[in-house]
Amino acid sequence: MAPARQKSAARKNIRKAQKARRSKSATRRTAARTKATARSKTKAKTRVRTKTAKAKPRAKSTPRRRTKSAARPRGFFHIEVQPKEAFVEFKTQDIGSEGGIERVAGKRAGGAWSTQEWLIAKDQAHIEHGTLIGDTVDARRVLTMLGSEPRHIKADRFTIHGHTGLPEEARPSLAPRRAVLTNVPAPQKGRKWG
Repeated sequence: MAPARQKSAARKNIRKAQKARRSKSATRRTAARTKATARSKTKAKTRVRTKTAKAKPRAKSTPRRRTKSAARPRGFFHIEVQPKEAFVEFKTQDIGSEGGIERVAGKRAGGAWSTQEWLIAKDQAHIEHGTLIGDTVDARRVLTMLGSEPRHIKADRFTIHGHTGLPEEARPSLAPRRAVLTNVPAPQKGRKWG
């Protein structure tokens, strides 16, 4: 059991805490009252101001939107190099000046990245008799780099004849291909049997 002196000290501490709590709530109430009266006064002042002089309209705050990647109303010609189904993740990279030519890179299930398609801005190339012709140096460079002429599918979509579309598992990876090239047996010179 606690001594009498300890009990009286505990009662004293409780009373102090209750008193402090009451005074805090009282100051909050008075602060709330003063805020409310201040608000009503400012409303009255603004009402008077609007009646006497025309106030300038405030600019409405617009929510910030994510800027789209250079794809403005003009659009792009899409040249598919490999089918989308072969990839699990995509990222777009600007090549040269902003919004002119873009490369869409795809990540395969194995983790390797390669080009899925090229995007050429419509103001940098045009379609003539079903073939895509570059108007700028960069667009012509990309079209020649592709190796074969893009085949028109529909609207602004093209594809390359050369892509096989095989899944990654069916194709040999870089290491076995390199091994085949380096491990070519040297021709044997006049081997004598005997």
